[in-house]
Amino acid sequence: MNKKKAWNAINCACALGAFSGLFKLIFIVVSNLGIIDLGFNLYELLDVFLLWGLAFGVYKKSRICAVLLLVFVIISKIYMIIIYGYVCGSTITIVPFALIYFQGIRGTIYYYKNIESNEDIFATNSQNED
Repeated sequence: MNKKKAWNAINCACALGAFSGLFKLIFIVVSNLGIIDLGFNLYELLDVFLLWGLAFGVYKKSRICAVLLLVFVIISKIYMIIIYGYVCGSTITIVPFALIYFQGIRGTIYYYKNIESNEDIFATNSQNED
């Protein structure tokens, strides 16, 4: 992995976590307004805030948050399978999500391995991109 791939992996994991939280929030609102009964209750908002918090941690290049994000998504999908008793449509997305979150873990690890050798490899301005 090079610095550009690591930067992209971190950004993808962060964006996916944020969008996952946003879509779950939309489903919660739709379900609780009675438009479509999706089975979500207001306690699911804790999942949304947890997803957003972990995604922000990945944005800040936290290895712990990257690992917790992957573990949280896997556990929540397993919980969904146990509760509903079958593999529903959102559970099928676990494989690509897990791969992207795993790449985010790799990106954060690469960042901390190479932070001493090159202090500014992940500058927010992208002037030094190929």
